[in-house]
Formats: sequence, C-alpha cells, structure tokens
Amino acid sequence: MYNSDIMKEFNIFDFAGIDFPFFIGKGVHYKPFLPHTHNFTELEIITSGSADHIVEGKAYNIKKGDVVVLVPPFVHELQNVQELEHYNFKFDLEKLILLETDIEKLSSFQSLFILQPFYRYQHDYVNHMTLDSDSFSKVKILCDLIYEEWTSKRDGYKWVIKSYFLALLTYLARSYSPKVIGGSPKIKDIIDTVSYIQENLSQKITVSNLSSMACLSERQYTRVFKEIYGVSPIIYVINCRLTLACRMMKNTQKSLSEISMSCGFGDKVYFCKLFKNRYGITPGQYRKSL
Repeated sequence: MYNSDIMKEFNIFDFAGIDFPFFIGKGVHYKPFLPHTHNFTELEIITSGSADHIVEGKAYNIKKGDVVVLVPPFVHELQNVQELEHYNFKFDLEKLILLETDIEKLSSFQSLFILQPFYRYQHDYVNHMTLDSDSFSKVKILCDLIYEEWTSKRDGYKWVIKSYFLALLTYLARSYSPKVIGGSPKIKDIIDTVSYIQENLSQKITVSNLSSMACLSERQYTRVFKEIYGVSPIIYVINCRLTLACRMMKNTQKSLSEISMSCGFGDKVYFCKLFKNRYGITPGQYRKSL
C-alpha cells in the first residue's frame, strides 16, 4: 500500500511543449526513486547500469538496451539502483495522436504504447522490450539527436524534434514483438481489429463485425477488449472518431457537418453531443479556441 501523502504526482503541464506536451531528459540515477505516478506517458531508454523497476508492486530488472513504457495512473519506483543511465521522454500520447501522423494505425504502436503497458500490469507480461545491439545503436543515435536539439533550441528545433521523435516511436514499435505468459491468447486478433477500427472510422463499425474478425463471440470480444483497453469497443470507436474530428478541425476548413460524416457519426447533432460529453465544450468552441 502506497502512502498518498508522500507519493509524488507529476503533471505533464510541468513541462514545456512543442505542439504537444513533451520533455526529454538525460541522466544517471544513483539512488532509489520513491513511488510516484503521473498523468502523461513516459518512455525510458536504458543506456547503462541497472535497477529494479517496481510497478504496482511487481519488480522488473532493467538494464542497458531495455525500453520501458509507463502510462498513467500506475505507481512505480526504482530500487537497487546501480548507476542507471537513461533517456527519459515525457509526452501526452493523446495530443501526439492529434497530429497528422496516423502513427496510431500501426498495430505495433498499439501493442507497445497502448496495449502493452496497460495489460502487462494486470497479467504476467514478459518484462519489457529489450533491443539487440544493432537496434540499440540506432535508437541511441535518435535519442542523441533529439536531446541535442532540445538543449540547443536552434531555429526550427521543434519541427526537427517532432520528426525525430515520431521516427523513434515508429522504429521502437516496429522492433516490438508482444509476448504474453497467461492472459488471453486472442490479443493479436484484438490488436488487428483495433487497426481495422483506425483504418475505417468513416464506415459503420459494429461489435458483431469486430468479434467475427477476432473469431470470438460478441460477449467474449467485448470482455477481452475492455480488459485490455479499459473501455468497451463502442466507446473506443467513439473516442477514436472524436480524436479524428479534433484533428480535422485543427488541420482542415471542412464544416462540422462534413467532419461529422467523415468521422462516421453521420448526424451532426449526435456528433456535437458526444463531443461535449467528452471534452466539456462544443466542436464550435473547440475550433474557435484553435
């Protein structure tokens, strides 16, 4: 049991941003890091040393070449620290996805940055991702480039960081192969249906079709999906459509009716109702704020 009075909660808005809240740090841990949590996604690239990384009471030994993804609101800490050198990225995953990148459509990105960190703390997931020597060298080069741009802040550094950071995330996702001990054997099939969702947001999507793709009953599919992603398939589809709508309002001049149709809502009134329920403002207010 963690003492909430002494546990630190870090906020993404403590850090500067570049078009989405973002921060990169580089350093060495010599001492234990006390239990804490945060409201942003954290990516750790271990470059040397070792430590026991304890997440929700489960210990994972981390060392050179390891990649760790942490999502809110899990409590974690470092113990048995042996000069742990690392790169540390803090970023808002949802706002990153709002960029015109389509990175969320990669099933491997779903596996590493959404499914894996959430699911592993509920089941016995193989610790984390470990890079081979060749992959580690390439990842370190990207980390070095991002860190140099972040610290020097030369003209255009924000654009350069976004490009390098998206390249880093894509490379890590490509290198990741999820392995599960225990839990559902249908995880890969569930991931494939999520990729289908991302590719077909403008089309009619039903639990019946998705469950058929995964060769599961609707009840089984909904149960496993919610266990992994924390929401039902229908809510997930709605959230993806709302994210796409935000992106279109930011990057296009299409009317709200056109955006509603393009995102699969059909009815503008229904779209506006769902948007306000999630974000607390109307689509018109959101667009005006941009």
